Amino acid sequence: MTALTGFFKMALFNSNAILNTRELAQSRPQGEEKMFSNGNATIFVSDMDRSVNFYTKVLGLQLIQRFGNHWASAAAGKLAIGLHTASNENPAGRNGSTVIGLELTGDIDDSVATLKQKGVRFRGAVSQDNAGKIAYFEDPDGNLLYMIHPKQWNREASPEHAYQSR
Repeated sequence: MTALTGFFKMALFNSNAILNTRELAQSRPQGEEKMFSNGNATIFVSDMDRSVNFYTKVLGLQLIQRFGNHWASAAAGKLAIGLHTASNENPAGRNGSTVIGLELTGDIDDSVATLKQKGVRFRGAVSQDNAGKIAYFEDPDGNLLYMIHPKQWNREASPEHAYQSR
């Protein structure tokens, strides 16, 4: 485990929607069975060894399983990132609609510096928006990830910015 491991907690952001699994589980009607037990975000990679090294040694995620050069799974908290060998139908490094976000528990500038020392390529500087401080970076195939140090909202002081669920 690297020192960076402690910086990351699970967060998966897709199309600017936040999936809060705890709130969703609590909103399920009493007695209704859950349909899914787990899941992952799959990334197609060109070199399994290089990708497993990046996600485990560079980012400090935990390797959960590996099946040769066909499949591997690494965990960031409760988020599982599946690594699958690329094909013509699913090439590696395609800029698409899925982006994996890792929520920081520590300082974003320190985290960026640590990853840069490990050779991680960033897309631009750390930026600030309504959600917090964000830094975008790439895995070895150019798949986009980001780290975020979220803004702490005071729900009573600013209810218009509070998290809303159905």
